[in-house]
Amino acid sequence: MARKRISDIDYSGHFSAKSAWQQRHGDCTEDALVLATLGRAAGIPTLVANGLAYSRQRYHGADNAFIPHSWTLAYVDGQWRSYDMSLETFDAGHIALTIGEGEASDVAAAQALSHRLLWQSVAEIRARP
Repeated sequence: MARKRISDIDYSGHFSAKSAWQQRHGDCTEDALVLATLGRAAGIPTLVANGLAYSRQRYHGADNAFIPHSWTLAYVDGQWRSYDMSLETFDAGHIALTIGEGEASDVAAAQALSHRLLWQSVAEIRARP
């Protein structure tokens, strides 16, 4: 339901869940906020994680890279689980740098932390064909 509602990608700013829902656009940050808000409305404790996600697809001139990303954490069946409405899957390629309510300051803090990371080596493991 939420994926169909927030169908247009818009990287131009940080919008509230209400604004993204009404205007029908946003990026991964708004996707995470909307999903967290819907979870809270259903009585499910939720948080928003901000950090990096590995992507093979081209993103602002780079492919096969870690990109800035946000996703939702929900407390379900006695444990915190991750849900990624934007990438439609959650895997080990997600690195959380901040976890909070989804405020713009959380996103900015994650981005600042990401610039401080020193990558010694990165390898991708693929299944044999």
